[in-house]
Amino acid sequence: MPWFKRMLRSLGLGILLLSVGLVLSDTFKKVGDKVFLSPGSVSDRITSITWKHGPDIAVEWYGGDIVPYRDFRGRCEVSTSTGALTLSNLTVKDSGIYTAEIDNRHMSPTKITVISAVPKPTVSKLCNPEMTICTLTCEASITDDTKPVTYSWMIGDSQTAQPSSNQLRIAKNGTEWSGKPISCQLENPVSSEHSDDIIIPFTSS
Repeated sequence: MPWFKRMLRSLGLGILLLSVGLVLSDTFKKVGDKVFLSPGSVSDRITSITWKHGPDIAVEWYGGDIVPYRDFRGRCEVSTSTGALTLSNLTVKDSGIYTAEIDNRHMSPTKITVISAVPKPTVSKLCNPEMTICTLTCEASITDDTKPVTYSWMIGDSQTAQPSSNQLRIAKNGTEWSGKPISCQLENPVSSEHSDDIIIPFTSS
Protein backbone atom coordinates (compact mmCIF):
# COMPACT_ATOMS: atom_id res chain seq x y z
CA MET A 1 0.00 0.00 0.00
CA PRO A 2 1.59 3.31 -1.11
CA TRP A 3 0.34 5.26 1.91
CA PHE A 4 1.84 2.68 4.29
CA LYS A 5 5.22 2.86 2.55
CA ARG A 6 5.19 6.66 2.76
CA MET A 7 4.38 6.44 6.47
CA LEU A 8 7.28 4.05 7.05
CA ARG A 9 9.63 6.30 5.11
CA SER A 10 8.58 9.33 7.17
CA LEU A 11 8.92 7.34 10.38
CA GLY A 12 12.38 6.20 9.34
CA LEU A 13 13.44 9.78 8.63
CA GLY A 14 12.10 10.90 12.00
CA ILE A 15 14.05 8.20 13.82
CA LEU A 16 17.18 9.12 11.86
CA LEU A 17 16.87 12.81 12.75
CA LEU A 18 16.26 12.02 16.40
CA SER A 19 19.31 9.77 16.50
CA VAL A 20 21.63 12.48 15.13
CA GLY A 21 19.93 15.56 16.52
CA LEU A 22 22.10 15.77 19.62
CA VAL A 23 25.42 15.42 17.78
CA LEU A 24 24.76 17.02 14.38
CA SER A 25 27.12 19.97 13.94
CA ASP A 26 26.11 23.32 12.45
CA THR A 27 27.34 24.59 9.10
CA PHE A 28 26.97 28.37 9.14
CA LYS A 29 26.27 30.26 5.93
CA LYS A 30 25.74 33.95 5.20
CA VAL A 31 22.50 35.37 3.80
CA GLY A 32 22.80 35.55 0.01
CA ASP A 33 25.52 32.91 -0.21
CA LYS A 34 25.42 29.47 -1.83
CA VAL A 35 25.66 26.06 -0.15
CA PHE A 36 26.63 22.68 -1.59
CA LEU A 37 25.03 19.70 0.15
CA SER A 38 26.36 16.22 -0.54
CA PRO A 39 24.23 13.21 0.33
CA GLY A 40 27.32 11.08 0.90
CA SER A 41 28.79 8.27 -1.14
CA VAL A 42 26.54 6.80 -3.84
CA SER A 43 27.94 3.79 -5.73
CA ASP A 44 25.05 2.67 -7.94
CA ARG A 45 23.31 4.52 -10.76
CA ILE A 46 20.73 6.89 -9.29
CA THR A 47 17.12 6.59 -10.38
CA SER A 48 15.37 8.84 -7.85
CA ILE A 49 16.34 11.74 -5.55
CA THR A 50 14.35 13.49 -2.85
CA TRP A 51 15.79 16.28 -0.70
CA LYS A 52 13.86 17.27 2.41
CA HIS A 53 14.12 20.44 4.48
CA GLY A 54 13.03 19.18 7.87
CA PRO A 55 9.92 17.06 7.18
CA ASP A 56 9.03 18.90 3.95
CA ILE A 57 10.14 17.99 0.44
CA ALA A 58 12.34 20.72 -1.04
CA VAL A 59 13.10 19.15 -4.42
CA GLU A 60 12.67 15.75 -6.05
CA TRP A 61 13.62 13.90 -9.22
CA TYR A 62 12.29 10.62 -10.59
CA GLY A 63 14.10 10.37 -13.92
CA GLY A 64 12.34 13.26 -15.63
CA ASP A 65 12.35 16.94 -14.71
CA ILE A 66 13.82 18.14 -11.43
CA VAL A 67 10.89 19.52 -9.42
CA PRO A 68 11.57 22.13 -6.69
CA TYR A 69 8.85 23.26 -4.29
CA ARG A 70 7.85 26.49 -2.55
CA ASP A 71 10.72 28.95 -1.99
CA PHE A 72 13.24 26.53 -3.47
CA ARG A 73 12.00 27.22 -7.01
CA GLY A 74 14.65 28.95 -9.10
CA ARG A 75 17.32 28.62 -6.41
CA CYS A 76 18.43 24.99 -6.45
CA GLU A 77 20.32 22.57 -8.66
CA VAL A 78 20.47 18.80 -8.22
CA SER A 79 23.13 16.55 -9.70
CA THR A 80 21.39 13.43 -10.96
CA SER A 81 24.73 11.57 -11.01
CA THR A 82 25.80 12.29 -7.41
CA GLY A 83 22.55 13.41 -5.74
CA ALA A 84 24.20 16.64 -4.52
CA LEU A 85 22.04 19.71 -3.91
CA THR A 86 23.28 23.26 -4.55
CA LEU A 87 21.13 25.98 -3.02
CA SER A 88 21.83 29.63 -3.89
CA ASN A 89 20.69 33.04 -2.63
CA LEU A 90 20.28 31.69 0.89
CA THR A 91 17.80 33.22 3.32
CA VAL A 92 17.38 32.84 7.08
CA LYS A 93 14.35 30.61 6.41
CA ASP A 94 16.65 28.09 4.70
CA SER A 95 18.15 27.15 8.08
CA GLY A 96 17.45 23.61 9.23
CA ILE A 97 18.24 19.97 8.61
CA TYR A 98 18.50 18.69 5.04
CA THR A 99 18.26 15.00 4.28
CA ALA A 100 18.54 13.25 0.93
CA GLU A 101 16.70 10.08 0.00
CA ILE A 102 18.49 8.34 -2.86
CA ASP A 103 16.60 5.42 -4.44
CA ASN A 104 14.51 5.09 -1.24
CA ARG A 105 17.64 5.06 0.96
CA HIS A 106 17.99 7.73 3.65
CA MET A 107 21.37 9.44 3.51
CA SER A 108 23.29 11.34 6.17
CA PRO A 109 21.58 14.61 7.20
CA THR A 110 23.24 18.03 7.13
CA LYS A 111 22.35 20.96 9.35
CA ILE A 112 22.84 24.52 8.12
CA THR A 113 22.20 27.82 9.85
CA VAL A 114 21.89 30.91 7.69
CA ILE A 115 22.69 34.23 9.41
CA SER A 116 23.32 37.82 8.35
CA ALA A 117 26.71 39.53 8.35
CA VAL A 118 27.49 41.70 11.37
CA PRO A 119 27.34 45.50 10.93
CA LYS A 120 30.33 47.78 11.49
CA PRO A 121 30.45 48.67 15.19
CA THR A 122 31.19 52.04 16.79
CA VAL A 123 32.93 52.76 20.09
CA SER A 124 31.51 55.21 22.62
CA LYS A 125 33.28 56.30 25.80
CA LEU A 126 32.10 57.41 29.23
CA CYS A 127 34.81 58.80 31.52
CA ASN A 128 34.81 60.20 35.04
CA PRO A 129 35.40 63.98 35.43
CA GLU A 130 39.06 63.44 36.36
CA MET A 131 39.64 61.42 33.18
CA THR A 132 41.23 58.60 35.17
CA ILE A 133 38.72 55.85 34.38
CA CYS A 134 36.77 55.29 31.17
CA THR A 135 34.27 52.69 30.06
CA LEU A 136 34.24 51.95 26.35
CA THR A 137 31.18 50.38 24.74
CA CYS A 138 31.18 48.54 21.43
CA GLU A 139 27.84 49.43 19.87
CA ALA A 140 26.07 47.85 16.90
CA SER A 141 22.56 46.98 15.83
CA ILE A 142 22.49 43.25 16.60
CA THR A 143 19.41 41.32 15.50
CA ASP A 144 18.48 37.69 16.02
CA ASP A 145 19.56 36.79 12.50
CA THR A 146 23.16 37.96 13.13
CA LYS A 147 23.66 35.86 16.27
CA PRO A 148 25.79 34.31 17.71
CA VAL A 149 28.21 37.25 17.99
CA THR A 150 31.43 37.76 19.92
CA TYR A 151 33.27 40.94 20.86
CA SER A 152 37.00 41.54 21.14
CA TRP A 153 39.14 44.61 21.81
CA MET A 154 42.34 45.73 20.10
CA ILE A 155 45.15 47.99 21.36
CA GLY A 156 46.91 48.98 18.18
CA ASP A 157 47.41 45.69 16.35
CA SER A 158 47.26 43.49 19.46
CA GLN A 159 44.16 41.84 20.87
CA THR A 160 43.57 42.28 24.59
CA ALA A 161 43.16 39.37 26.95
CA GLN A 162 39.72 40.65 28.00
CA PRO A 163 36.85 38.14 27.84
CA SER A 164 34.23 38.62 25.12
CA SER A 165 32.21 41.64 26.18
CA ASN A 166 30.83 44.72 24.51
CA GLN A 167 32.35 46.87 27.27
CA LEU A 168 35.95 47.57 28.25
CA ARG A 169 36.95 49.45 31.42
CA ILE A 170 40.31 51.17 31.31
CA ALA A 171 42.16 53.19 33.94
CA LYS A 172 44.87 55.85 33.84
CA ASN A 173 47.28 53.62 35.73
CA GLY A 174 47.01 51.09 32.95
CA THR A 175 49.77 52.74 30.92
CA GLU A 176 49.37 50.27 28.05
CA TRP A 177 46.36 52.35 26.94
CA SER A 178 48.18 55.70 26.84
CA GLY A 179 47.99 57.38 23.46
CA LYS A 180 47.33 54.13 21.63
CA PRO A 181 44.44 53.48 19.24
CA ILE A 182 41.73 51.24 20.67
CA SER A 183 39.10 49.51 18.57
CA CYS A 184 36.55 46.75 18.94
CA GLN A 185 35.89 43.83 16.65
CA LEU A 186 32.49 42.24 16.17
CA GLU A 187 32.35 38.71 14.78
CA ASN A 188 29.94 35.93 14.02
CA PRO A 189 30.61 32.61 12.24
CA VAL A 190 30.26 34.20 8.76
CA SER A 191 31.67 37.73 9.08
CA SER A 192 33.86 40.17 10.99
CA GLU A 193 33.88 43.97 11.28
CA HIS A 194 36.17 46.49 13.05
CA SER A 195 35.23 49.84 14.52
CA ASP A 196 37.20 53.00 13.81
CA ASP A 197 40.00 53.68 16.28
CA ILE A 198 39.52 55.78 19.38
CA ILE A 199 42.35 57.26 21.47
CA ILE A 200 41.97 57.98 25.19
CA PRO A 201 44.15 60.95 26.29
CA PHE A 202 45.62 59.27 29.36
CA THR A 203 49.15 60.07 30.45
CA SER A 204 51.55 57.88 32.37
CA SER A 205 52.00 60.45 35.15
